Amino acid sequence: MRATLFGVAGGEKGLLTLAQAHHARCLADEMLNPPVSHDDGHPQHLERLAAYWGEVLGGPTTYTDTMLARRAWSGCTPATAT
Repeated sequence: MRATLFGVAGGEKGLLTLAQAHHARCLADEMLNPPVSHDDGHPQHLERLAAYWGEVLGGPTTYTDTMLARRAWSGCTPATAT
């Protein structure tokens, strides 16, 4: 079986840790803080980000199956959206 980047990155737990570290670094950065420091975001933003990254890196389709706001795609899937 061929390894995926998802697996090499540590799977769901590894990508959640990466998303948390990425967010913390964005908050600490003067230029990146404004767009990520607002309190009106999704309460599971980091979990959703980790799931999205995981799917893109060859992991399970958790983001598409359970987190993607389907109404925004008007019947399209991420693979077919332009």
